[in-house]
Amino acid sequence: MTYLVRCGDLAEAGQQYAGSMRVVRTAASYEYLYQKIRVSGGAYGCGCGFDDASVYFYSYRDPKLAETDAVYCGTGKYLRETDLPEEELNRYIIGTFASIDRPSSPAGKIDRSFSCWMTGRSFDGILSDRKETLDITEETFRRVGDVIDAILPQEYICAVGSAEKLRANEEMFMEIRTVE
Repeated sequence: MTYLVRCGDLAEAGQQYAGSMRVVRTAASYEYLYQKIRVSGGAYGCGCGFDDASVYFYSYRDPKLAETDAVYCGTGKYLRETDLPEEELNRYIIGTFASIDRPSSPAGKIDRSFSCWMTGRSFDGILSDRKETLDITEETFRRVGDVIDAILPQEYICAVGSAEKLRANEEMFMEIRTVE
């Protein structure tokens, strides 16, 4: 099966990371992408994410590369047009914190501390992310759609899979390499 990733550099697109993007990741991954790529498209899994430098989409064991990429490209529109009552936004915030505030083992705490040290992430930065995550509004949620649309023209796309599947979708890629 094939794995497909599309990503983009925030700075290159004139954008920057915000903690509110964590909530968007939860909503987009579990609602939009899951329904379109997993349920309708037949991929084994999919999702999206944001970090300090990038936005990324992924699918795995995916039988429909071009269709999946079209879904990735439609995410900004989905975010701008989705109906988002306050109780639904609150549900996404709670779902987001379920992955942020889970208990950590000593090894998990060390891993997180090391990651922060390596990336220069400060405790104040972590607190700022938490505040932005909690303070997300429907308007902020929708604005992330513009951020996603800003990175799409970069066309950083990569797939790993069978040569036959990749050649059938060769218009998506600048080059196709065979790995021995």
